[in-house]
Amino acid sequence: MGIERGWITHGGGKRPVAPDTPVEVRHRSGEESGSYMAHYGNDARACCWAWKHVGDPGDIVAYRVLPATPKES
Repeated sequence: MGIERGWITHGGGKRPVAPDTPVEVRHRSGEESGSYMAHYGNDARACCWAWKHVGDPGDIVAYRVLPATPKES
């Protein structure tokens, strides 16, 4: 699997971005968790993903930072 432009390879370990950073992640299985912020649900942020590797298909092997979305007032 090649990494396309905008994707950053992640080899496991500490979260590589700030906890509230909006990210999209690619798992070892090839599945992408799109447009999440690295939390839970549709407003997921980087703080709640498991960034370390445990040999599972859900391990994050790549991520890309997304533009921040404006908060509704």
